[in-house]
Amino acid sequence: PSVDVAKIQVFPNPFTGNININSSSPMTEFTVYDIVGKLIVKKTVANTNRESVDLEALNTGVYLLKVKTENGTATHKIVRQ
Repeated sequence: PSVDVAKIQVFPNPFTGNININSSSPMTEFTVYDIVGKLIVKKTVANTNRESVDLEALNTGVYLLKVKTENGTATHKIVRQ
């Protein structure tokens, strides 16, 4: 099932280093993929509603952030400046 994207906030976007993820329901995992679908980052989190992620090592470009919660999954497009 998919989660209402409005219930998950990702900021700043575009980003240069860290991104923050806020969710109305507890997150269990998030993954970052490049635009061709290659897995870049995968992190399991312990049922938290807020997470800060250091993505400074990523090259400039567009990525997909997939956030898994207890209620399903949401995908956000994020841009590294």
